[in-house]
Amino acid sequence: MKRLLFSFFVIASFIFQSSTAKPVTSAFLKDPETLNAGIYLVIGVFEQETNAQRMTKSASQQGLPAFYKLHSKNKLYYVYTYRALSKSKLISAYYEIRSKTPFKDAWLLTVDDKLENTRLEALGEQQEEKHTIRPTAQKNPKEEAFSLASKSLVFAFENYDDVRQELIPAQLTITDKSSSKLISKLQSDEYLSLEGGQRTTDTLLITTRALGYQESSFLLDLQSDMSSMQSLIKEIRNDTVFVQFPLKQLEVGDFQTMYNTYFYANSTVMRLQSKHELDIVYNLLSRFPNMSIKVHGHTNGNSRGVAYLYNEEKRNYFDLIRTNEYKKRGFSSTKLSEYRAETIKSYLVHKGISEERIKTYGWGGKQMLFDEDSPMAKNNIRVEIEILNK
Repeated sequence: MKRLLFSFFVIASFIFQSSTAKPVTSAFLKDPETLNAGIYLVIGVFEQETNAQRMTKSASQQGLPAFYKLHSKNKLYYVYTYRALSKSKLISAYYEIRSKTPFKDAWLLTVDDKLENTRLEALGEQQEEKHTIRPTAQKNPKEEAFSLASKSLVFAFENYDDVRQELIPAQLTITDKSSSKLISKLQSDEYLSLEGGQRTTDTLLITTRALGYQESSFLLDLQSDMSSMQSLIKEIRNDTVFVQFPLKQLEVGDFQTMYNTYFYANSTVMRLQSKHELDIVYNLLSRFPNMSIKVHGHTNGNSRGVAYLYNEEKRNYFDLIRTNEYKKRGFSSTKLSEYRAETIKSYLVHKGISEERIKTYGWGGKQMLFDEDSPMAKNNIRVEIEILNK
């Protein structure tokens, strides 16, 4: 056991000495309570500060640089090892931590509060790129001859509004075009690594989804040279390929499912993980002040039963209260779906969106996608947004 522990510490020491990202130093931690703008290499997230403290201490005892701070928006505590102002500086540390330490689920968190005006002296940054989209630059002959075929590569993806030229967070599904085999599901601030010697596909089919934008797909041909994909490839830096592509806004009359908004069973109260997607809807409505939407609620079937209701005065959006005060019997599925839509509206209104811009409707089980006894029946329980005006 001692020999194993010693080997682990040797490996950990090598990782962080060789990484291109430097650990955050105490000189940077002037305000240890709040996350500043930047990209964080996160190894854990907690609702309770004491749990974040325990994990920080445990990681430090294993030889990792570990810190924790509170996110001012979602009120969760994030335990992290590194911070930088550009993703490229964290790529090496990201893969080393996931492959050579116990923290296999480490991920990159973007805190994007006036990122372009923030300077991180503790990491020795003098000037960082602004967080905007630039047109693809002219390629020189050496770049045009660059082939993606047999190399081990890291892909970084950026999605942007095709009209406003702003970066948009999106979910990406990456499959092998020839076999339709799923390769990875990730966020636009995460990375895809493909090993040259173990690669089994020549063409990647990349499908993107972002709230407020049409779903889109494009092909990345790994057998082509860079000159044939100038519209997609923004830059190649060492072994990292930076891919960018536009997203088109939803049109009036378009519907979109909120796949990451969840409610407690038999309740109009949401689960905490729904907050991220709700805030995306809020940001969307904030960016487009003329946009109005309708929130549609759906259930699995049309039975009646007991339901625990969200309370407007307490604003317990994510806090299920199982007391008789909030318990309603004989509650219909139509009312349940309507009240769920109203909970979402209440959240957005209390964040500052005008009430007149949000309509709601509860369908109950009138528009089920699958039979209510089907293995896929859980997909009937969903919330959709409809664009009424732009």
